[in-house]
Amino acid sequence: MLEESTIVDDKNRWRLDTPGHQGWERTARPGDPRKYLMISADCHCNEPGGLWWQRIDKKFQHRLPHVEVDEHGEKWMVVEGYQKSRMRARNIADAPKGGEDRLRGEAGRAPADRIRDHARDGIDAEILFPNKGLSMWATHDVEF
Repeated sequence: MLEESTIVDDKNRWRLDTPGHQGWERTARPGDPRKYLMISADCHCNEPGGLWWQRIDKKFQHRLPHVEVDEHGEKWMVVEGYQKSRMRARNIADAPKGGEDRLRGEAGRAPADRIRDHARDGIDAEILFPNKGLSMWATHDVEF
């Protein structure tokens, strides 16, 4: 079992509240011998850059999801079968970096970090969905 001390700031303290397991036959707590099998079933990941471009037939490359910049400098996500959507700008430098926020932010950078995060949370397995790959369901063209 991974032992790690985390400094929890006040805005995240609510995450520690739990009904416990009084009267429960089993628990969700990491390390408990009566722990349920816990599977995280709605996680998303960013595919490696160029994955679809490099592997798809060249005749379809122009139809892949992409970003367009309009005359006003606004960025738009273009996905065949969907309406264009404006991309929200987020300055990653402004993201919280301390305590639990730091751990949560680092949990998806590398497989070892993700596994360590799951051990801390008592997660035994995870189902991952591709972010860009999910858009393949938007088109009605089965060949594409």
